[in-house]
Amino acid sequence: MSPTAVTAMPVRLFASIGYYSRMAQHHSVVVDTDMPFDKRCKAVHRYEIADAQGVSQLTVPINRPHSGSPTERPLWHQATVSRHGQWWRLHRTALESAYGRTPFFEFIIDKFATVLCDPAEPQAADNVVELAQRADEIVRSILLIDSKVEWRPLTEADCVATDLRRTDFALADAMPYWQVRQSKHGFLSNLSILDLIFNLGPEAALYIRQ
Repeated sequence: MSPTAVTAMPVRLFASIGYYSRMAQHHSVVVDTDMPFDKRCKAVHRYEIADAQGVSQLTVPINRPHSGSPTERPLWHQATVSRHGQWWRLHRTALESAYGRTPFFEFIIDKFATVLCDPAEPQAADNVVELAQRADEIVRSILLIDSKVEWRPLTEADCVATDLRRTDFALADAMPYWQVRQSKHGFLSNLSILDLIFNLGPEAALYIRQ
């Protein structure tokens, strides 16, 4: 039996709208959990929202990973989530400030309770890749994305038809959608998928397919 062609995608926390637009276009997706750690790649643990000041970045602090061997490069799944600054409280407060006036916020925010929680709690994710995976599973359920998505290392048996692991997913001509602060800032594109979900609610699933 010939291997199934897959699309390789990078680990992203609350990834951009462009990321999920591409994911929805492919039948079989593998999110590569064995990507080498690179401190310059902030998108693994940082996402952008629109608040009263415009575009704002929210970052989950992480502990720098160690491979355990001086000859091996550390991987992203070896980066544990830090408790520094009680970031989960800051993120939830920032999201409420940014989107609390939208009609859908109170019905959606609690879906992310196991993502926006103290890393010391028993149900919390152990590392940044697991945190991003939990967020992704919730996002895909809201967006009704039915692609087969696996979070695992790529293997030699995989037939990678499309490799998007080094794609920035920016949309040059994103179709505008209603944003709660659009009258103040104009339309802001290429934000986290959370911006689309909180602003459009159930209609986000329709938008992502357009």
